[in-house]
Amino acid sequence: MDFIAIGNTMTDSIMNQDGSCTEYHMGGPSPFAYAGIRIWNDSCSMITNVGEDYNALYGDWIRKNQVCTDGITVVHETTHNNILTYNEDGTYGASNLAPHDYATEMGYMEVKPEQIEQFTKGAKAVYFFFDAYNPVFWEEFARIKEKNGFEFMWEASGVTSTPEYLDRIKKIISDCKVEQFSINYPETKSLFGVDTREDALAALKTLGVPFIIMRDGKNGMYTIKGDKHYLIPSVDMGKFIDQTGCGNCSTGAAMYAYYVTRDPVMAGIMANISSGYNICQFGLTQQFTPEMRTRAEETAQQMYADYLQQHGLNKQDL
Repeated sequence: MDFIAIGNTMTDSIMNQDGSCTEYHMGGPSPFAYAGIRIWNDSCSMITNVGEDYNALYGDWIRKNQVCTDGITVVHETTHNNILTYNEDGTYGASNLAPHDYATEMGYMEVKPEQIEQFTKGAKAVYFFFDAYNPVFWEEFARIKEKNGFEFMWEASGVTSTPEYLDRIKKIISDCKVEQFSINYPETKSLFGVDTREDALAALKTLGVPFIIMRDGKNGMYTIKGDKHYLIPSVDMGKFIDQTGCGNCSTGAAMYAYYVTRDPVMAGIMANISSGYNICQFGLTQQFTPEMRTRAEETAQQMYADYLQQHGLNKQDL
């Protein structure tokens, strides 16, 4: 497969304002990023670890959408699940397991370097949601990336988007020759110790990554290429149901779109369209159809033309 989404698979339940919870829905960084890519291209797959219950949880969706399962590995009794509570600013908290149980279960579920090496052979671009905790892991990842020759979109995990990890994040970017980077606005403020979008964007530009997205919730997404940035507005593709996974979904789509177009505006538009589909249900987009792709492509082309006209831009300037 050309485009690979690496990360955890899990199920999520959303806690409502009255304290009640929805049933568990399919999710996790890898499946959500896969869904963001799959709207645009069929040559995509996941590298992810799951529990023995994954067929009961994901089997119908996998078969209905003919999802490649080569990189899906059973490593645990159950697939990890979260209870998510959202704040007004779009941040969230996850609770379900005691800290020790959470660390143990998530440790089992993390994707290992040997899996990445095996299943990224021949890949054009790879998405990976991961933290900066383990420098040994990242040394292995840098070796694998150089060997297999893929372009890399790193979605930095919020748990290490803090000032004490900034130097390590910069080292990972340098050692792995990161071509694409994704982070949201609250995490950017935390990582660099800044308070405004202008300062956040300026700080991100110092990382030296060719293409960066800073996700900003309902406000949309900032895309950065070189010393220029663009605010791409969010897109309504249907009725809002749930925001879970929008960051992963949009980042996966942005990875694909930027690899194909090298256009920061089009990449942001395509990312926001994928996110716009993601909010239309709990969990993953249920079925990827030709009609969905046609609508997405037509919407992207119209939004792109409108954006260039509104901002007085020419395609060759981007």
